Amino acid sequence: MKLSKPETIFLLILFLAAFLRFYHISDQVPLIGDQGRDFIAARDFVLTGNIPLLGIASSVPRFHQGPLYIWLIATIFKLFGFSPLGPIIFASALGLITVGLTYILTDRHFGRLPAIIASLTLAASPLAVLQSRMAFHTNAIPLFALIYLYSLIYLLQNKHSNLFWPSLAFALLFQFELVVAPLMLLIPLVMFITKYKPRIHQLASALLGLIIGLLPQLVYDLTHHFQQVGLFIVWIGYRLAGFVGFGGGHTASPAKFITVIKLIFTYSQKFFIWQSAPITVLILLTLSIGLFKLRKKLTPLVMILLAWMAIMLISFIVMGNASEAYFPALFVPVAILLGLSINTYSHQARFLLTVSIILLALINTSFLVTTSFLTGPVSSTNPLNTYGAPLSEQLSITTLISQQASNNYSLTALGPGSQFPSFLDNYRYLLWWQTGQAESPTGQKVWVQPSYLTIRPTDTISYSFLTTTISFPLNNSN
Repeated sequence: MKLSKPETIFLLILFLAAFLRFYHISDQVPLIGDQGRDFIAARDFVLTGNIPLLGIASSVPRFHQGPLYIWLIATIFKLFGFSPLGPIIFASALGLITVGLTYILTDRHFGRLPAIIASLTLAASPLAVLQSRMAFHTNAIPLFALIYLYSLIYLLQNKHSNLFWPSLAFALLFQFELVVAPLMLLIPLVMFITKYKPRIHQLASALLGLIIGLLPQLVYDLTHHFQQVGLFIVWIGYRLAGFVGFGGGHTASPAKFITVIKLIFTYSQKFFIWQSAPITVLILLTLSIGLFKLRKKLTPLVMILLAWMAIMLISFIVMGNASEAYFPALFVPVAILLGLSINTYSHQARFLLTVSIILLALINTSFLVTTSFLTGPVSSTNPLNTYGAPLSEQLSITTLISQQASNNYSLTALGPGSQFPSFLDNYRYLLWWQTGQAESPTGQKVWVQPSYLTIRPTDTISYSFLTTTISFPLNNSN
């Protein structure tokens, strides 16, 4: 069967996305402590049947992410066993599906060229690829953002449709990252644009969608004095009040604004082209000029995308912070807006910019492959940071620990990040998976630290790997 030109392009983009998400999937992937924490929670869910109602703590520790990603990991463990590769392959598959659905949605609602630009950008974006290869709650955000976007588009084009689905889609997106809470404003925005006048039963269906999507946290709230969703709503008001001068340290200031803008640029660079700030500036300039051109034909669909981006950026400024966990909510809207922006240029400019996006995808592919997908030590080719030891190195480390400590071990972290309780949970999970034995407080001491730290614990023997050094007591005692 002969493929048409659009089908061929679509399959080539999917092939590139699949290559970058599955190449060396068994070794060149990160497994950080917070991932290990969720793996342990999912394991305990499978083994004990106790359903976790909350996920990992957010950047505001009193509030937790939803447990949905832990439930997904637990399902993988139940079906395929406790190998860490199960959730990792599942995570990469979610990323590949997101690229494909981005092309389909954009092609249907915005046109062929924006679909090619958006999906190709997403397919090879360093930050998007790395998030796809990381089995963590942030991994699912782009897919569920896409689902929420589709529900908003459907509501926009069918103004008498049920409010249940966009409310449910928002609530599910909220499960994976609390920072998306302001995106709920997009539902009333669509209602305003379409002059939607809901009746009581339609408002009830919207409430039902929220309740079903937030059910784990709501159940937790009912037994814990509304410490999650209830208090979170109060906290939003508190931060808004603080931003305008009623919250002391949270008041807006030029210094905080500059800090957030710098962070936004840093993560924009990671998204578009990790190793080049100047090229990132050119891409943002191209995007800005295109968005300015779009003002002449500002359709409701484009308004939704612009409002999405504006709401998220304003949220970062109000919070006075932006982190890598927040940016996946922008992957799909920004990629589509880039495609729409390029589509506003002249025919010759569109051609040159499209070729530039193709070259950018090839450059990003080369960068990711040659830096082992940013696992390993910091190098001159990786100016921002890495994701730490690759899984292959971590498995070698846990094999050494199990041999030297005779499966009776007590881990101690040294160096940056060691103050966090979950910092070594990746090693704890891998050791349990390899040996069947959990960490023991009375087990042999094992110190884990970055290899670049030259100070070692006294009276120990050390083994250095590419990124990590492991130390054992000389006398082989506790």
